[in-house]
Amino acid sequence: MEEPVEVAVIGAGAAGIAAARTLIAGGRRVTVLEARARPGGRAAVDASLGVPADLGAAWLHFALENPFSDWARRHGFTVLTREPDWGAKGRVAGVVPPPAEVAAWQASMTRYYDAIGAAASAGRDVALTEVLPDDAHRPRFDAVMTWAVGAHDREISTVDLDNYAEGGPNWSVTEGLGAVVAHAARDLPIRHDAEVTRIDWRDAASVRVHSSAGTLRADAVIVTVPTSVLASGRLRFDPPLPSTWRSAIEDVPLGVVNKVFFRFDETALPPEPLFTIGIDSTARTAHHHLRPLARPIKRSVQRRTMYSLDC
Repeated sequence: MEEPVEVAVIGAGAAGIAAARTLIAGGRRVTVLEARARPGGRAAVDASLGVPADLGAAWLHFALENPFSDWARRHGFTVLTREPDWGAKGRVAGVVPPPAEVAAWQASMTRYYDAIGAAASAGRDVALTEVLPDDAHRPRFDAVMTWAVGAHDREISTVDLDNYAEGGPNWSVTEGLGAVVAHAARDLPIRHDAEVTRIDWRDAASVRVHSSAGTLRADAVIVTVPTSVLASGRLRFDPPLPSTWRSAIEDVPLGVVNKVFFRFDETALPPEPLFTIGIDSTARTAHHHLRPLARPIKRSVQRRTMYSLDC
């Protein structure tokens, strides 16, 4: 038996939560279908080691404009406004570069971005490799591009990068950003463990949403699942989406962030975050942002601190 609803929202991640809250505030009747047993999507907190650790999204990017910043503060979460140390002053192979080297790197970065901006302003939509000099600091810049953009310089458009909006300030949350996102979903009509497998939109009057929890007939559907899920074909559309839409979905893959959490004696590492680049003479390197999480762990008589290593 088909259950009628006004709007079906597919996915209870940040986008689905925002869509549902907006619709409900506008007086719409909404049902959210979520394949997982929890809300939050790629924002999730684990506290099995004694302190909250964000397994997925961890930063309030664009913090002054990010609605989750306001939500966190209004609902009693602890927002940490200390900026992460992602700049040029980080260590290279464990050593802090001298001030002159830091200044030279910063000057090179400015020169690179000026060249990219000039090309974009002139309408040259070309790869970065066509406008940047091949000098001493290029390997490090190219490595930064793979971390920041998720692609190699030969695959990055001058126009796209020039349009890239800086994401600062970047804040974190003591209780975990995943806890904030889950809190925003706490009173929403979400059906968990309801994986949507097919959306039938052949009927101009309504849409049928087939899931592991049954079938809904909705006046409208908002799909907020990740592009990787859509590209995999696990969620089918009948009729298929237009080819331009499918191409757009396939051309926006998700990146991968690997996190490792360590527990150290509190005196083993300095209390401030550490940012280290493996080596700056090749783009085939890695960066490590080692930062203490907000609260120490007490185990036996020793005080220990949880550290997060983002690679």
